Amino acid sequence: MGEIRAFVCLDIAEKIKDNIERVASQIDAYEARAIPREQLHITLFFFERIDEKQVDEIKDSFYKIVASPFDVQIKGIGVFNPKKPNVIFATLKDDNGVKALYDKLLPSMKVIGFKNQEREFSPHITIARARETSKETVDKIALFVASNSDADLGSFKCEEIVLKQSTLTRQGPVYKTLFSKRFLP
Repeated sequence: MGEIRAFVCLDIAEKIKDNIERVASQIDAYEARAIPREQLHITLFFFERIDEKQVDEIKDSFYKIVASPFDVQIKGIGVFNPKKPNVIFATLKDDNGVKALYDKLLPSMKVIGFKNQEREFSPHITIARARETSKETVDKIALFVASNSDADLGSFKCEEIVLKQSTLTRQGPVYKTLFSKRFLP
């Protein structure tokens, strides 16, 4: 297998993807590119490069997780940096279940090779990326975010955690599920 790009994530329900697509379909008018439906997810950990041994260690860490399915509500659109809004995302209204899962996995992910990011973990679903951030684009994205800041995108029951491979291509990343583990009720 060699080294691969990979990430640990939570897949989202198809009905949530429908709602995100409906909102994100407006985004091209705001100088940003919507994320394709098949790439929508909630990232917990991203690994720039991991090897086969680390893939096995991630799988092992999944088996150590004691978690039950939990509800995730998606409500509102936001950006990390309003002055340079490269990433436009859907927010998780109450992310306690996602954050608790992240906290359970963090120690083993550090051992595997995950480097803590400088910013605090902030679960979200990236729905678009800005092509450029001129003053006009920043203003347009701010308008889009303001008009969708309270958009109810639905809720779903999160029932599994997933390890995916990300292969970069000219058309964008292609994701492949390497392993998933269902939570026990």
